[in-house]
Amino acid sequence: MSAAMQPPHDKHSHRLNARKVAKLYGLSLAACARAIGFTPENLRSHPDAIKAQGPLAQLVHAWNVLSEIFPGEGAAQKWLHHPNRRLQGQTPMQLLQARGLPAFTGLIGELDEGYYA
Repeated sequence: MSAAMQPPHDKHSHRLNARKVAKLYGLSLAACARAIGFTPENLRSHPDAIKAQGPLAQLVHAWNVLSEIFPGEGAAQKWLHHPNRRLQGQTPMQLLQARGLPAFTGLIGELDEGYYA
């Protein structure tokens, strides 16, 4: 996470806040909710829901991995939004939104482990 980025936790509950996690990725709360398998209405009323903590933690972990691999200012965002040959021209963000969290975290895991080509 860049130094300027606010921690993605709720200041009262200290749990991950879906609005802040969505902001890391440049997503709307609704798009983030759908990507992690929740309804937008649920996360809108409870952005720090206990049931959402696991999937939100996976997104934060993926963001941290991307920030290490692409350390320059905006470099992780650029990679997320750039069409990718391995994804048949889709961007990693399109993969997240179309196929969900498991496909996205699998891609990030491959990237982290060096299996990504």
